[in-house]
Amino acid sequence: MRKFLKICSLVLVLALMMSAFAACKKDETEEKEEDKTFTTAETNPDGAKVVDKDLQFGDFYYATYDDNTVTITNYAGDSETVKVPIEIDGKTVTTIGEGSFYQKENTKVIEIPDSVKYYEKFAFYGMAALEEAFVPEENTVIREGTFVNCSALKKVIIPETVTEIEEGAFYNCTALSTFTLPAGLKTIGSYGFAACKAIKSITLPEGITEIASYAFRECTALESITFPESITTVADGIFYGCSSLTEVNFGSSVKKLGAAAFYECIAIKNITLPESLTSIGEYAFAYCEALEELHIPDGVSVLGGNTVAYSDNIKKVNIPTSVEVVPASMMALCKNIEEIIIHENVTDIDDYAFAGCEKVKSLTLPDGVTYIGAYAFAEMKGLEEIYIPDSVTGVGEGIFAETENVTVKCFAGNIVHDYAKANSIDFELVD
Repeated sequence: MRKFLKICSLVLVLALMMSAFAACKKDETEEKEEDKTFTTAETNPDGAKVVDKDLQFGDFYYATYDDNTVTITNYAGDSETVKVPIEIDGKTVTTIGEGSFYQKENTKVIEIPDSVKYYEKFAFYGMAALEEAFVPEENTVIREGTFVNCSALKKVIIPETVTEIEEGAFYNCTALSTFTLPAGLKTIGSYGFAACKAIKSITLPEGITEIASYAFRECTALESITFPESITTVADGIFYGCSSLTEVNFGSSVKKLGAAAFYECIAIKNITLPESLTSIGEYAFAYCEALEELHIPDGVSVLGGNTVAYSDNIKKVNIPTSVEVVPASMMALCKNIEEIIIHENVTDIDDYAFAGCEKVKSLTLPDGVTYIGAYAFAEMKGLEEIYIPDSVTGVGEGIFAETENVTVKCFAGNIVHDYAKANSIDFELVD
């Protein structure tokens, strides 16, 4: 393999690894949950104080509180069907406590009485055989990790009282396909529905204000989604790896598109970004293999690196007029782009910006460009000529590496002229 490809691949892979670190960190956390321990709350959700702990009733361990209520703290049995008692020792069971049914992989059905008002975090974590569940109406929040790794869970009833779904609440519920998000829902935490591989569509209620990072990561059956007007930020990695996603409808209020928001959304052919958009994070559309065209609104002033990197079929993407720096690897290895237009406001072109855009035949840099980063035009096999203005005062290494047929139009005595001579690159002086 040629030297350039080795260097370029290494740089891109390292960058991708850094970008994906936050995603991997969550997965590592889940893998370590085997050793997780749970604590009995000193107060129950209604604020009552604990009276006694580690009590036992049949296969249930429980704690009592000074409002004469009981919290189930652990189920020690292994039955396929479990019936939670309404009362223990004359006290009402109101809460399924933290991690109560942790890793009870054989239990298919839990009969929960109407007296239960609350589920604490990780309550049903790892119940791999559980097929259906409901959330009590008194719950306004579905707690962190409540149904993590409930891989057989197909249906869950979420009451209208719920306003928040916390981090990882339904993480890796791979069979989950039937649920309705309540109209009053305001937030979905990070990884809220990540790896729910059976979900085909999601209706987000009007009024929801926050959907956190990686909320729908690797929902591989998800085909379409519409953002309500109440959403202003599309978070980092929100649709990372959603390989069936083809239709995305943004509200007109979206201002920020996070890093890796559509990373590896390999089915998307077209996407219309709202004119309200001002910021796009790095890797936003990287590895979108079917994407053919991307129009970035001129209001975008912050543009992250690797914007459409490795999107093999993209033929057209613009650089917004408010962007002064073409970010690193913006179009790296976009092999089907035929034309690149760099507007007059651009001053810097970062490393690998257009590396591997092998169908581009000519390129004109506007007056005002002062810096060209390393390998910016490397591996552009079809590039025949490029105009570089006299304003350029700095260049990185290998800017034309493996771009063998190019003629550089430059100015005598300019740093680019000196670079071309030193590297045996064909040039033509401009008057």
